[in-house]
Amino acid sequence: MGKLVGIVLLVAAFWVGAEISTHGTEGAFGGLFSSDHPVQDLRSTPQRVGDNARRSMQAGEDRVNRILDE
Repeated sequence: MGKLVGIVLLVAAFWVGAEISTHGTEGAFGGLFSSDHPVQDLRSTPQRVGDNARRSMQAGEDRVNRILDE
């Protein structure tokens, strides 16, 4: 019985961690534990980093295109 409880706790901890990792602390569990003040960006850290990387790549491409057009 003890092993079963341990496995259930391990699975629950993994699920909570995955939920917070993918949705961030404000958006996890449908915003159940979010604060009362409005948050501007409810995306998780990996989503924000990906957006920043895409913007940087686009800025680099724009810079190269401007140089080639001159």
